[in-house]
Amino acid sequence: MPAFQGTHYAQAAAGPCSGIISIGDAYQGGKVAYILQSGDPGYDANFCKGLIAATSDQSTGIRWDNGSDITTTEATETDIGTGPTNTNDIISSQGGAAGSYAAGICADYSVTEGGVTYDDWFLPSKDELYKLYINKAAIGGFANTYYWSSTEFSSTRALVQDMQYGGQLDMPKNNTAALGATAIHYSIPMEHGKVPDFTNGLILT
Repeated sequence: MPAFQGTHYAQAAAGPCSGIISIGDAYQGGKVAYILQSGDPGYDANFCKGLIAATSDQSTGIRWDNGSDITTTEATETDIGTGPTNTNDIISSQGGAAGSYAAGICADYSVTEGGVTYDDWFLPSKDELYKLYINKAAIGGFANTYYWSSTEFSSTRALVQDMQYGGQLDMPKNNTAALGATAIHYSIPMEHGKVPDFTNGLILT
């Protein structure tokens, strides 16, 4: 997704993130894309946690695999919190030049902000990617096209997110036509009621 160009910000989430941070805020090298809610995997009522989206697409037309499009990678996880596992499974299976396929280019992404380097990015799972779709107006700049998830559907197909209409479907792994890839990473948890201190990239506790 391009640099943030939107004007709408979603209402701040209740609970541990209330009064701390909102969807669409610039934070930890990207934009706050989703804030964990009660019932989400990894939710903790005492800490503000969420997903951070990169401020630009890592690609606007890239294949899911690295040339081995009939290989099962075991990257079949779907839940929030499973994007890194899927991404690592894909890279372990596919290898090769990081810039030639979606998981590799996302994992290779790095940004330094305020003297802190954020290099823990990954290709989101299908559920993580759907949260970006839900909040796309607040995050800003998504193209009305399909984006790869890190969730494998079969030995030859993987799941994509339609950023225009919201559907998810499977496509051939070697497809590059209008298929984007955007990286995310998990925010550093902030204790409820504490204010983030960006001076040294740390959180005051």
